[in-house]
Amino acid sequence: MDNSKGFTLLELLVVLVIVGLAASFSGPELWHTYMKAEERSTVQTFANDLENIRMEAFHHHHSIVLAVKNSNNQVAMPDLPEGWRIEKSSPLHFLPTGVTNGGVLNFLSPNSHHWQLRIKPLDGTVEIVRL
Repeated sequence: MDNSKGFTLLELLVVLVIVGLAASFSGPELWHTYMKAEERSTVQTFANDLENIRMEAFHHHHSIVLAVKNSNNQVAMPDLPEGWRIEKSSPLHFLPTGVTNGGVLNFLSPNSHHWQLRIKPLDGTVEIVRL
């Protein structure tokens, strides 16, 4: 009668193979999910910067117009991290009352993923969508 307490080498190898297979299938998906969350965080930070500009217009009782390329009477959009760019946008108007005209900004991430920031008119609430 064998009273050994432990696992055989074969049992340990089978478990290691199963764990390795599970990791090989789930690893890339976890990395994809991490990258998506990181990119979404960048777009959310940009949206927070826009909200701060809207609040600045309200607290200082003056209008602010934001555009990708600043010209007369317009302020440039907040900076984006390196590799990010705004592909399409229309000027955003923030009035002294806190109201905004709303608009849509299309972003391209360094990983070539397309994101859209939708700013609702009046209250300026935002929706972030990955295209």
